[in-house]
Amino acid sequence: MRVFAESTDLRVRHRVPRGLPTSRAVYPPHLREPFDTTLASAQVDPDQHIRHWAAVAGQ
Repeated sequence: MRVFAESTDLRVRHRVPRGLPTSRAVYPPHLREPFDTTLASAQVDPDQHIRHWAAVAGQ
């Protein structure tokens, strides 16, 4: 999630979410806040593929 937040490389930003579980419930408590931050960032990303991941993960 840190890599997603810090990367400016679109290829990296496409790949990172694909490797992340989309359910908040599977994350241990100490990773839920970073997941929420990543999700919020992805929801407003200009890239449609990243926003699509966020839509799936936000359900």
